[in-house]
Amino acid sequence: MHLLAAVLFWTCLSVVAWVYFGYPLALKCGLLGRPNRSLCANPSEGAAQRAGGSWPELSVIIPAHNEEAGIEAKLRNLLDSDYPRDKIETLVGSDGSSDRTQEIVERFREDAVGLLSFPQHRGKSAIQNGLVDIASGSILVFTDADCLLPRDALCRLIRHFVDSR
Repeated sequence: MHLLAAVLFWTCLSVVAWVYFGYPLALKCGLLGRPNRSLCANPSEGAAQRAGGSWPELSVIIPAHNEEAGIEAKLRNLLDSDYPRDKIETLVGSDGSSDRTQEIVERFREDAVGLLSFPQHRGKSAIQNGLVDIASGSILVFTDADCLLPRDALCRLIRHFVDSR
């Protein structure tokens, strides 16, 4: 019985040690493969072709409820991304907003920003589900309206989907 308890203890301790120390160290050392960082440095279609694939089309899903203060900055942030612009579909779902959120999003229609307006407050999950139903991208990226992303964030998120291996 003591042997079983000792084996169980050391097994559990090993799993916890792997999760907190082993796995991050293996990633840092490149033991689990190396990401193709060159794609993020030059996100052109040619860079993706050299990696054995092409940039997938993204649908960026943004639920918004009374986000007048930050929605313009969010949309400009996405438009400034280094991901190929013709491969990004941005969808904003206005969740019963009573401020100027919809009006601000409408100004970005020319930049391939879509707006789905829900007149009544339905909740974040319902808005996300509604946007997913109309999304056309092969990969969905969920983000909040008040969360600004680094310029290379979309590229870094998608780089592993570009590699056909």
